[in-house]
Amino acid sequence: APNCGPKMTERLIALPGLEQQYAQVMVGVGMPGRGREDRTIGVRGTREVAGKVLADGFLEVALGIGGFASFRFFQTPEGKALLDRTIFGIPVLGSVVQKGAIASFTRTLQTLLTAGVNLIDAVDIARSTVDNIVIAEAVAKVRGEVESGKSLSAVLTAIPVFPRMAVQMISVGETTGNLDKMLEKVADFYESEVESAVGTVGRLVEPLMLVVLGGAVAGMLVAMYLPMFKMAGSGGGM
Repeated sequence: APNCGPKMTERLIALPGLEQQYAQVMVGVGMPGRGREDRTIGVRGTREVAGKVLADGFLEVALGIGGFASFRFFQTPEGKALLDRTIFGIPVLGSVVQKGAIASFTRTLQTLLTAGVNLIDAVDIARSTVDNIVIAEAVAKVRGEVESGKSLSAVLTAIPVFPRMAVQMISVGETTGNLDKMLEKVADFYESEVESAVGTVGRLVEPLMLVVLGGAVAGMLVAMYLPMFKMAGSGGGM
C-alpha cells in the first residue's frame, strides 16, 4: 500500500485482528469492481429483509384486525349462539360443556326446591344460570310442558341434550318424592365428571402446547435468520 509506512504496520500488528482487516481494505481499494458487487449484494439483501419485514407487518395487522372483529362478533347474541353451538358439536369439548351445563342446572334447581320454590318458577330461575345457548333453549321448553301437567322427567325425556341417566335419576326422584335429593346426586355426579374430563384434557393439551410453542419459536428464528444466511451465501459465492 502506498501510504503505509513501517510505523503504521507495527501499530496494526500490535492490535490483534486489525492487520488482516487492513489488508482486506487495501485489496478492496485496488479492486473497484468487487466493491461495486459487494455494494450491489448488500443493497439486494437489504431490500429482501425490508420486504420480509413489510410482509410480516401486513400479516400481523391483518391478523390483529381479524381477531378483533371476531372477538366483537362473538360478544353479540348471534355470535355467542353460533360459538355455543359450534362448541357443543365438538366431540370431547362438547361433552364437557354439556355435563357442566347439566350440573349447573340441576344444582340450582335442587337448591331452589329445597328452599321451597315451586317447580315451575325453579325451572325458570335455573335456566338463567345455564351459559350454553343449546342447553338454555332446551330448558326454555320445559316450563310450558310442566305447566300443562307433565312431569319433569317426561319433559326432559323428549329433549335430546339431557343425558338418559340424568332423566332416569330425576324420574326416580319424582316417584319416591325425593326430587331435590336426587337432583343433588345428579349435580354431584356430573360435577365430578367435568372435573375428571378437564383434568384429562389438561394432561393431553400440555405436551401439545409445548410442541406448538416450540414450532412457533423455531419458525420465528428461521424467518429472522434465513435472509441473513442467504445474503452470506450470495456474498461468499461472489
